[in-house]
Amino acid sequence: MVQTQNRIRISCGALIFIFLLGSFLSQAATLRDLYEAAVDAYNKGQYDKAIGIYQGIIKESPQFAPAYIGLGLALKDKGGDLEEVVYYYKTAVEKDPTNSQALEQLGRLYYSIGQLNKAQAIFEKVLRINPTITDVKLSLAWINLIGKRINPERAIFYFKEALKSSPTPNAYFGLGMAYFADNQRVKALDIITQLKSMGQEDLAGKLEKAMRENRRIILDEFNTVSQDEGNNKNNGSSIPVANPNNNFASTGNGPKGYKVRLSGKLDDL
Repeated sequence: MVQTQNRIRISCGALIFIFLLGSFLSQAATLRDLYEAAVDAYNKGQYDKAIGIYQGIIKESPQFAPAYIGLGLALKDKGGDLEEVVYYYKTAVEKDPTNSQALEQLGRLYYSIGQLNKAQAIFEKVLRINPTITDVKLSLAWINLIGKRINPERAIFYFKEALKSSPTPNAYFGLGMAYFADNQRVKALDIITQLKSMGQEDLAGKLEKAMRENRRIILDEFNTVSQDEGNNKNNGSSIPVANPNNNFASTGNGPKGYKVRLSGKLDDL
């Protein structure tokens, strides 16, 4: 009789567990579907729709940090108030202090509006959490090269780190300028040769001209690197710097999306 009662208790406990597990999985699936719908709307440039879905997710699951990041992104791309965007990024960090994506977006926002000191501090924190993000390394390299507190040695370090996983011409150009700023002219000349071997005659020419005329580079208001001497800009001599948002996956001809970098978070649901 006792054994029968124990079996009944175990069976009831198992049923309760199965019910609760099924309920949890159902909620997770719903949240996953909502999140994917928000990402899809954002990728298609349907920002109002994405914002509405993200707000719904936050209402149902206020601890889900990626929803705050997505909401901030959608508001920013819609042209919303930057203070509100910063609020959502910071809220995402509060909900998940180790969320490198939330910190990265906050850093990129500061980077895009020229608050390079704030961006640098945040990017350095991002790399302590996730040392593999190449675009953050590139951003730190440019900040150390063209910011108010120029540090060519740190710029060289970050350019080299970025080149390990992304050997792009722009990164090689930056490394050459960093060598030049650090008075390592022989290494800068080697970069010129390397750029030419890559078919990047334009970048090689800009670096060569900068060295020949003893010019440095600055970050102008259009987020481009320009050759400069003192405070006199050399018009018509600029190249794009590392795009603060170039880490997102392109979705056809539409806006750049956020799905790829955050989809892994859904595995925890």
